[in-house]
Amino acid sequence: MAASSPTRLNYVNPYTPIADKFTSGLDSIITVLDPLYPDPTISSLVDSVYTYVITTYAQTPDPASEQNIKSSIYAIINGYLNYQRAYSPEQMAFIHQLIGGTLACGNPEDIQWHILDIEQQVAQSGLSVVEQAPLLYATAVGSAGYEYWAKKVSTPGLWNNYMTSFTPPIVKFPYWVASAMQGVLIAINLLNAVDKGSETTLQDTFKLQGMQAQTALYGALTVNAGKVVFNWQQEIVVNTNPQFITRKPDVVVPYVRYVINIRFVWGTYMGNDSGCKPSYGWCGIDISFFSANDDSSNGTAEIIDGKLHLHLKTADVPQKYTQQLATGVIPVSRDIQLANDICCKLGIPSYTVRAGNYNFTKCCEGYHFIF
Repeated sequence: MAASSPTRLNYVNPYTPIADKFTSGLDSIITVLDPLYPDPTISSLVDSVYTYVITTYAQTPDPASEQNIKSSIYAIINGYLNYQRAYSPEQMAFIHQLIGGTLACGNPEDIQWHILDIEQQVAQSGLSVVEQAPLLYATAVGSAGYEYWAKKVSTPGLWNNYMTSFTPPIVKFPYWVASAMQGVLIAINLLNAVDKGSETTLQDTFKLQGMQAQTALYGALTVNAGKVVFNWQQEIVVNTNPQFITRKPDVVVPYVRYVINIRFVWGTYMGNDSGCKPSYGWCGIDISFFSANDDSSNGTAEIIDGKLHLHLKTADVPQKYTQQLATGVIPVSRDIQLANDICCKLGIPSYTVRAGNYNFTKCCEGYHFIF
C-alpha cells in the first residue's frame, strides 16, 4: 500500500477553540438583551457576559471574585472607549495592520482573507509564543466574528432591533469584526499589565483562574456586543499626517507604516485572465511600456506621506525593460485603481495611480517608484 503524499503545513493557530465559545456567547447574550430593547443597559451587558463565561468554564466564583470580575469587564469597556492598548512595537505593527486593514477594506468580503493573511504572518514572524498569543487570539476571534456577522447581515434573528438603523448593517460590518479583535487585545493587555489599579485587579483575578482564553473571551464578547448594541465610539482621531495617530490633542502616538509584498505587472493589466495570475501573487498595478504582456516582478509597497511607494530589486526586473528604465521615466497610460486586497494590506480605503509619466530613482540595489 503506497504511502500518502505529505502535505506542507505552514502554520496552525493554537487558539481557534475560542471561536465556538465566542459565537455561542453572542447567541447567549442577545437572548438577554433582545427583550430589553430599546433600553438595554451596560450592566445588563456585563451581567450577561459574566454569566455566559463562568457557565462555559464551569466556575462558581465567590461574591468577592464576582465583583472583581465584573469590575474588570467594565475596565475592558473603558479600555475600548479610550483606545487603551500597549504592546511591543513589533506587536503593534501587526495590530495596526490587522485592525486598520479590516476597517479599510472597501469590499467586506475581503476581510476574512485579510485576517487570515495577517494570522499567517504572525505565526511565521519569529515572535515568541507569548508575543504571538494575543495576536492569534485576536485573529481567531476576528475570523469567527466575520463568519457570524456575515450571516447576521442577511438573517439577523434576535439581533435585528440592534442592527437596524439609518446605517445599513453591511456598512457597520467591518467595525463589528474589528471591535471583537480589539476586545481581545485590550483584555489580554490588561491581564498582562503590571501597573497598579484596575489592571492589577484584572491580572490577579484572571491569573488565579489560569485562563488567558477566558480573558480573551470576556474582551471579545463585551466589546463586540457593546459595539453592536450601543454603537460605542472610540476617542481617537486620525491625523492627516500619516506618520502619526493622535488620541487627544496633547498625545501623539507613532503610526506604523505597512510594508507589503506586491507583484509589479509590466504591460497593461486587464484582469485575472490577463496581466498576471492571482495564484502567483497580488495584481492590480499595471505599467504600460509597449504592449500587454504577463511579465511581472516581485516588489514591496507602502504608503508614505499619502503617496504609494514601490520598490523593486534590480534582479527582478525583466531584462528587456532595462533600456526603458535607463531613461529614468516610467509611463502610466491610464488611471489605475489599486485592487481591494492591496488597499486592505496597506491600511487605506482606496488608491488611484493617475495616468502620466513618473520619474523614479535607482538605489538600494533596485528601483524606487513614487505614484
